[in-house]
Amino acid sequence: MNSLSFSDIEDFLPSLIIFLRSLWFSIDSPVALYLRGSAIDPGETTPWDVDFVLIVGGDKKGACEAANFTALAIMKRFPDLPPVDISVLCEDESSDSFIFSVLLLSHRSKLIFGKDFRRSINYFYNLKARVVNYAVLSASMRLESFDDCKDLVEKNKRAPHLAKSVLRLGGVMRIDEALFSRSPVECSEWLLAKHPNLMSDVAVLMESVEKKKVITGMGRSCLSIIKAVTEAI
Repeated sequence: MNSLSFSDIEDFLPSLIIFLRSLWFSIDSPVALYLRGSAIDPGETTPWDVDFVLIVGGDKKGACEAANFTALAIMKRFPDLPPVDISVLCEDESSDSFIFSVLLLSHRSKLIFGKDFRRSINYFYNLKARVVNYAVLSASMRLESFDDCKDLVEKNKRAPHLAKSVLRLGGVMRIDEALFSRSPVECSEWLLAKHPNLMSDVAVLMESVEKKKVITGMGRSCLSIIKAVTEAI
């Protein structure tokens, strides 16, 4: 098969358990392992990737090495899978990056092993400013990396991911209303509801998401959206 649907990924997961179990028992202080993102999004007919999140209690470097080895082993064994990524986080419920990760896991994930950190959306009500600030920081860093990239092929690969990252700022703006989204379309609608003057900028980024390539002026559009969201915090 050349691509996997939502139901295919769910059905295929047992085939990956031997690799994931080996990873789990090869690292120090494993805390939790999740499958998350587009791979389990019913709205995604063709997932962008198969995204796992591994939470550890220590030795992040060793866990990252083991996670990279496992991801490569899975892709070698199952070459028709979308790209496999296993990100590693240290358990730290006081950090903004961990809080943001818990929000993403709470939105859509499947717990495979370990502790369940997922919370209801109401848990994040008083954390909105921290979540939005972290999302802005992440989008800004992605934009900086995109601007520094001189390889056109690589830049085209990065473009839709950057566009989604910036559009998704709209998805964190309504946490205090018990609403959260990762859908670029829905996030765009929420952005425009608060900032109708960003219509042309949002259109540029949506085009990048749909065509999966660099669109002329998208750097300026990213900056305009990031600036508007930052000023509204």
